[in-house]
Amino acid sequence: MIAVAAVVAALIVVRGNGFPTNGEPGAAKGTAFPDLSVTDADGATTSTSSLTGKPTLVWFAVSSCPDVDGLRRIAALDEESGGRALRILIVFLDQRSGRSTLDAWRDAFGRPEWLIAPDRDGAVSAAAGVRMPETKFLLDEHAMIVDQTSSLVDDTYLSLLRNQAHA
Repeated sequence: MIAVAAVVAALIVVRGNGFPTNGEPGAAKGTAFPDLSVTDADGATTSTSSLTGKPTLVWFAVSSCPDVDGLRRIAALDEESGGRALRILIVFLDQRSGRSTLDAWRDAFGRPEWLIAPDRDGAVSAAAGVRMPETKFLLDEHAMIVDQTSSLVDDTYLSLLRNQAHA
């Protein structure tokens, strides 16, 4: 019953904030990640073509309710490799996130080299077919989707990240 209530609450939050809630998924396992572009907190533009060369985790999140444990676990995994194994791109679904919010979030939960970007008009999440906060896409070095999930980060997911980082 609690799980059903949590899903209903998530859907209400998503619909109430203008996040995409319907339509066909724009990105599926085994396909190329959609061609998109975001401007990060530092003003640099990141596009799908720049996500090649090493595995990338693209995480669609909301700044007010992060998977704190999952972020810390991924930061620790990233720390093990000195930030060289995975590229991390966090895309915020809450469209009003300003520079100070993005910087504070990165300082609290991430690592300095993580790319943090708002989805100002919802176009990026719509292109990727994101319907829920906490949606994560793991991309290989060719920007092909290896995995897609909205589940919290657990040991199984960390193993998947570790394996992809060392593939």
